[in-house]
This record gives sequence, C-alpha cells and structure tokens, in this order.
Amino acid sequence: SFANRTIAARPREPYYPYTGLSDGNIKRTESNLRIGFISAYLNNHIVGQMISELFVQYDKEQLQLYVYATRAAPNIDGMVDKYVDVANHDAETMAASIYADEIDILIDLDGHMPGNSQAVLALQPAPIQVSYLGFPGTSGAPYIQYIIADEQVIPIDHAQHFSEKILYMPHSYFVAHHANVYRFVRESQDNIVGSTTNIIFCSMNQVIKFDPDIFRIWLNILRSVSDSRLWLMNHPPEAKLHILAYAAKFMVRYSSFIFATHVPIATGKYD
Repeated sequence: SFANRTIAARPREPYYPYTGLSDGNIKRTESNLRIGFISAYLNNHIVGQMISELFVQYDKEQLQLYVYATRAAPNIDGMVDKYVDVANHDAETMAASIYADEIDILIDLDGHMPGNSQAVLALQPAPIQVSYLGFPGTSGAPYIQYIIADEQVIPIDHAQHFSEKILYMPHSYFVAHHANVYRFVRESQDNIVGSTTNIIFCSMNQVIKFDPDIFRIWLNILRSVSDSRLWLMNHPPEAKLHILAYAAKFMVRYSSFIFATHVPIATGKYD
C-alpha cells in the first residue's frame, strides 16, 4: 500500500530525457506490484546468495518479481516470475526492456560496485527506483529515490549524508538462507574446527574490510575468552602473514585462527 500510494503521488518526468521511459504513472491494471531487480552479482556472490532467499519467500499473491541479470545468472531462473539475461545489452536497451515490462519499482542491488547499472537507472525506466543490499552507501543520484537499510548500516545521524530517503527495516536489512546458514554452522563445527573448541568467532569478509582498530578488538576478545578461535577466509599468503604477524604482537597464537578455503557453494562442503 505504501508503494502504491507513493507511485500515485509522484508523477514526474524521467530524470534523463529519454523518449518513452517512465513518466511516473502505472499503466497496468493489475493490483499486485511488479518489482524488478537489476544486478551483476546474482551468481556465486554474497549478493546473489542472500537475495535468493527473498526470491523463494515472496508473496506471489501480491507481488510479481522480475530479475534483470547484467551477468548471466541461470540459478535465478525459475525462482521469480520472469528472469531476463541482459548481459550483452547496452544501457538504453536494458532500460527499454524494463520499461516495456511495466515495472512499478526497480531495485538496484549493485550501487557503485564494478559492473553496476547506473547508466540504466539514470534513464529512469521505473516510476520508483530503490538501492538495496550490495552497496549501503548513498548513490548521490537524483534518479534513485530510496535506499533500504537498518539503523546499524545507516545510523539515524548519518541520514543527512544520503540523497535517498531511507527506508529503515525494523531489525536488519539483510536476508539470508536460514537453512543454509544452519547447515553451514553445524558442518563447520563438526568437520572443520572440531567439537572441542569452546567458542568460534567468524568473519567471512575480504581482508580489505579489516582495519587495525577493529582487528585489535578481535584479538583482545580472543585473549579474553578461554579456548576460542577466529575463523576467517583463506586470504592470499601475503595477507595471511600480515594477519598472523599482527596477532603475534598481541600474544595471540597461530592456533587461534582457522582459515577456510573457497569451494562452490552448491556442494555444501567447507574445508
């Protein structure tokens, strides 16, 4: 109902003067909303892994979901009402396709990440355009009206720095496949770190997301919590050496770390 009211209240010209794209008015007669998602990260990437849970849980009585994959993602086909591979299309062709599908709300999952769809969004092919999940910073773009977040990823006092209106989720803006997470944790404890470890802390992030202050806090926690270990991705050898050398300065031993290697997510096995 919020989206219907908002669409009706915001008739406007497209940001970019491209003939035939959205004028802010819905042309379809169906009562259910048609929501489009556009992304280059729908395959074996955390964005695709997380958003797929939403794709299998949505209310088919009230919503229609269309997905526009700017890199082929056949794993998504069959989860939604319509999957469109636009990997080899230029921005105007993609925008025209989205407009022809009469999308009410277009959700961009990439923001300013490499391979993003800003050139498509700038053509305003949908009446409402929203940023979500992959890039929690502001787009700074007048053609994106909203961003979905929570108070952890965008604190209230940071809202002034966003060009978008922030739609705050009540708990977390993340979606995740709960069954996979449960299986992942159980297999990890049984097959990787062993059942004798008291507490396992985990951060499956690239090393570029670490900083000395946060990592020092983690090391202090490891020293304070008896028989605990920190589980990390198996970073490149040079990065791993830096991590272990930095830890040694704080008297945290190599044995306090677990480095997990990458395997295809479909196998469900981690080592």
